[in-house]
Amino acid sequence: MEQFVVVMGVWSMCAVCAVLFIRGAAAPAERRVRLVEGTHR
Repeated sequence: MEQFVVVMGVWSMCAVCAVLFIRGAAAPAERRVRLVEGTHR
């Protein structure tokens, strides 16, 4: 049971880091698209 908790903790930390990394990498591209769309209106 203890090993299960440790494995799930490590897995959840990796998942959170991956989500934050992907969101952080995608954010500037979304901002650029919004700025371009805003200048055309």
